[in-house]
Amino acid sequence: MPMQQTIDIPDHPKGEVLRLTLDVPQDVPAGRCRIVFFPEPPVPAKADPEEPLPRVTRAQWEEWREQRKNDPIWQVLDQPVELDSSWLPEGLTQETFLVKDVRDIIIKDKYGI
Repeated sequence: MPMQQTIDIPDHPKGEVLRLTLDVPQDVPAGRCRIVFFPEPPVPAKADPEEPLPRVTRAQWEEWREQRKNDPIWQVLDQPVELDSSWLPEGLTQETFLVKDVRDIIIKDKYGI
């Protein structure tokens, strides 16, 4: 019978041992068990919703674009992407392709339906 219990670990000095208590229901039989411990990563602090987003003027954007135009990496990134849609089933194009079509393709591929 799998059990799950979420607890909050309080702040404690580094290097000190912290004791945690596990509450086990009475109907759990005596004997061996395996306890798996998954500490969750700390949640990053959210940005202040009152803080306005930075604004970029059209002139700033054009200046930045002019500065990067000779950069070979940006030259490659600025090129249009050519997508190969030859794998799409007959009747579907990039414009008409929907998420439900992905599901249908996966089912057909996996089960041969």
